[in-house]
Order: sequence, then C-alpha cells, then structure tokens
Amino acid sequence: NPTPSPRAPRLGRPVHAPASAALCLVLVLGYRASRPAARVVFEGEGAFGRVRVVEREDGLRSLYTGDGRARQSALYPGRPIHLELAYSRVAMVGAALVPADGPILFVGLGGGSMPSYTREILPGARIDVVEIDPLIVQVARRHFGFRPDPWIAVHVGDGRAFIESAPPASYDLVVLDAFSDDEVPFALTTWQFLQAVRASLAPDGVVVSNLWS
Repeated sequence: NPTPSPRAPRLGRPVHAPASAALCLVLVLGYRASRPAARVVFEGEGAFGRVRVVEREDGLRSLYTGDGRARQSALYPGRPIHLELAYSRVAMVGAALVPADGPILFVGLGGGSMPSYTREILPGARIDVVEIDPLIVQVARRHFGFRPDPWIAVHVGDGRAFIESAPPASYDLVVLDAFSDDEVPFALTTWQFLQAVRASLAPDGVVVSNLWS
C-alpha cells in the first residue's frame, strides 16, 4: 500500500472533541469574565412604559424603555464631550454645518448625551429639547447628569405638536431622535410631519434623523 501523504487530512480523532469543547468553554467563560458587570440603578413606570437605567462597573450608564430591546442612550455622567454610541457621533456632524450661535432643536431627550455635547461645543447656541415622557426628563437629570440652563431648555410634550406650532424658520438644526422601544413613532414618520419640519427650518437649515435599522 502507498504511504499516506503527510499533508493528507487525519480523520477520526474523537479525542480532539472533548479538548475542543473545553477550549470553547474556557473562551466563553473568559469572555464573560472580561465583560464589565452591570447593575440596575433605577427602574420605574413612565407615561409610555417601563424606564430602566443600568450602570456598568466602569461607570457607563445606559437607558432602556419598554421591554428593553434597544438601548435608548448610553453615556458617562460628567463627561459630556464623550459620545459613546456610534450613531450619536455621526449625528453630531450636523453641528458643524450650522452657525455656532444658531437655534437648535432636539426631538427626544433620552439620557441627554447629544444636547449636552452640543452645549459644550457650541456654548452660544440656543438649544430646545422636546421630550414626551416627564419621567425621562427626571431620569436624565438625576441619573445621567443632564443639566438645563438658560441656553438649553426642556419642553415636556409631543414632538410633532411642538414642531407644528413653531414659527417658520425657527431652527438652524433639527435633530430627530425620538424612539419607542424599537421604532420611530409613526406620527414622526409621515410626509405631513416632515413638511412641518421643513417649515421650521431656516433657509440653510439642516435636519439629522436617527432611523431604526
């Protein structure tokens, strides 16, 4: 019989299976051990469902609503210049496209990471934030370090109604970041709403919208 080639696959080595399983188990356990532990620092019932704040050992706090299928916000309290979530870093490109002292509107507050960031980088801008759930506003202030001041005002109410009642050309930048547990509310997706957003913009205004993917 011919001698097997040294490059031929060597089959039928069942002894490797337990070793492989053990290696996988070690890798899984190592991965879990490397992940920062988290604890719930707040849980309550808001006007539109459950609101929960979770904190990791390294201080990162995340906001969840409803069934918690998506993170609504994530930030380190006291570090407003740091944007943790990738989409928020992309969205804040909009701040570079408008005057430094122009009026800005955020529809949806969450933990307040983007309004707080904008307040830091554009200290002369007038910022309005509209949030429909009063509990979210309380949670943002108490657990995420969000601080309204004379230049950043929070309005509790419906974002669509707020924009529809705004005078024409009110804002240089509008950031649409309102979400339920896992989708943009239907009222903020219609053609009529987007026409109202357009009317609220200055002639060279910019809209940034966070869409569920």
